[in-house]
Amino acid sequence: MSAEFDQFAGNYDAALNEGLKFTGESRTFFAEERMRWLGRRLNKSGFRPDKALDFGCGTGGSLPFFFKYLGVKKLTATDISRDSLLEAQRQNAGLQVDYLLNEELKAGTEFDLAFCNGVFHHIPLEQRARAVTRIFNSLRPGGLFAFWENNPWNPMTRFMMSRVPFDRDAILLWPANARQMLRDAGFQIRLTDFVFIFPSALAALRATEPLFSSLPLGGQYLVLAEKRAGTVAGNSRFASTAALVPEAPVLAQRSEGISQLQTSGPDDDSPSSSDRKRTVPASKTIALSVVLPCLNEEKTLGPCLDKIHASLANKGVGYEIIVADNGSRDTSAQIAVSKDARVVPVAARGYGAAIQGGIAAAQGDYVIFADADDTYLLEQTFELFDATCRQDADMGLANRLKGKIAPGAMPLLHRYLGTPVLSRLINIFFSGKVGDCNSGFRCLRKTAYQSWNIHAPGMEFASELLIKALKAKARIIEIPSGLRVGNPDRVAHLKTWRDGMRHLLFILAERPQFSEIAGLTAVFGATALQIIAAFSGPTKFLGLNIFNLHSQAFLFVAALTGLQFYLFACYVYLGIKEKPLDVTRRLIHLDEGVLFFVLASCLAAEALVFVTTFVVWARADFSGINLVDRLLPILHLLSLPLMTSIGLAGIHIFKRNSLFQNPPASAGSSPTPGASVSDQVHRPN
Repeated sequence: MSAEFDQFAGNYDAALNEGLKFTGESRTFFAEERMRWLGRRLNKSGFRPDKALDFGCGTGGSLPFFFKYLGVKKLTATDISRDSLLEAQRQNAGLQVDYLLNEELKAGTEFDLAFCNGVFHHIPLEQRARAVTRIFNSLRPGGLFAFWENNPWNPMTRFMMSRVPFDRDAILLWPANARQMLRDAGFQIRLTDFVFIFPSALAALRATEPLFSSLPLGGQYLVLAEKRAGTVAGNSRFASTAALVPEAPVLAQRSEGISQLQTSGPDDDSPSSSDRKRTVPASKTIALSVVLPCLNEEKTLGPCLDKIHASLANKGVGYEIIVADNGSRDTSAQIAVSKDARVVPVAARGYGAAIQGGIAAAQGDYVIFADADDTYLLEQTFELFDATCRQDADMGLANRLKGKIAPGAMPLLHRYLGTPVLSRLINIFFSGKVGDCNSGFRCLRKTAYQSWNIHAPGMEFASELLIKALKAKARIIEIPSGLRVGNPDRVAHLKTWRDGMRHLLFILAERPQFSEIAGLTAVFGATALQIIAAFSGPTKFLGLNIFNLHSQAFLFVAALTGLQFYLFACYVYLGIKEKPLDVTRRLIHLDEGVLFFVLASCLAAEALVFVTTFVVWARADFSGINLVDRLLPILHLLSLPLMTSIGLAGIHIFKRNSLFQNPPASAGSSPTPGASVSDQVHRPN
């Protein structure tokens, strides 16, 4: 990476200015405004840095402003590129700055302030933790880290980066991921600001930016973090040396029993829970329970059970197979009993309810569940169990997309759109690294599963299980698997669009901040542009004709769409424990008297607009009139508070509805296993 930036050192500024050209500003403008903003934040808290570090200074565009706006007395600038440091020294020859390569920065330097801008999106993912730890170690207790990064929420930021040669392949950091990365290194987050909303053409509006700094509208964001006294650099997740990372056990030779362990060296991805004793329970008779949800699976259940038995036989594992019968009317139960499985009737209907009922009846410390349609590679049952235990994981997934999928086994829509898109959303929203979120072949540590409080009775159970595991910081691993073609005579239970929508709704419901922030961004962005259009009229910008009637109509629709997403988030917040933005919390709990006044005022104002328009029309003898350019912004500004008030009225009704305050138990939340038909238990051979 140093060679890449050495290559651009001579023309770094020119390349960056070319990418920024569409904003109407230069690199120097943004460098100065970042420092001006940071200076105001530090002054407000009474923080005065004497010694500062510019980590990843590049060609030194920010260096003069450390002295101008922060008043630092000693400044150190580091970078990975020697040529960039030489260029920075040349451009800032009159400044007293110490220049170092990144690796020359030593722990214990005790800076008051560390600063970086747009650095971490260039650092490979696996090296970012080490870089944060290096910065943490260089700060004194109580020191601050000003972490600036490009905002992935802003499409213009992505467009700008696509125009800059050294930014095109960069991997952006989402603000939530950046905050978590800093917390994991030992920092405490003080604030997050989003800045640089308006281009030079709208410079008159820049004075309002502090009002919107909590919304992800700007081109960049600042995370200001503090190194608290007494904290240690890099917790177990970010330990900088192998000695700090617990050793990961692997299973001993399986012929001697799965409980015997040996170690094989560091586990680079060990979470903080990795200091648990990693043993596979062998003191109990049953170590593993395999659960198969079943609804009229007589055509495929037998082969599934045979594959599980064959995979676990002679492995030294005590196991049981549970068939969670969800009301089968065929011979599935009899087949299960004949194949030495235990049948557990589950009255609550649904895929998720059946699995939960089976897990509730399971006796093993680990539980594997899989569909009983004979499409999953159940001959990998022991391999999945082995990998989950060996890597001390809370969940093991059989990733179908990483293995061989037989022709016709998975619809193209599922393979190339549904599963990848949902997996990507889950990874973005919940900081995961999962490749197949819809895999129905999983291994769970039962105690971890019980702590996740799973409820979903339908197909969305798969998403809930994964999301709640990620939110609990569970360790999740994957093994390559595959998929075979199912029995053509079997009736599939999966409904593509219905179940896909259920998955999507569950994902959005578990991360309402997305709908909340995206909705507010659309509302405020479209409304600001609508106001500008009303005052400026049709305008030419970058060769484009904008702010005409068509633009105004689309801005109106964009604002209404954003409002609906925002109200969706408001409804979701009523039923979960996630923390909303302060403005959202205030609206949800808005006094009913104020709500009535706003609603009545908006209705009266819209009625007045209607009457006024009618009078104008009447005076024109009911002939054609042209008021669209004036009506669109007026209706835009009136419709938003009116529709918000109507939505809030619905929220207030829900808040006072006893069914919402005390919801009945979900059909799948506590499935009753029922009496077992057979109680065969398989002992270690």
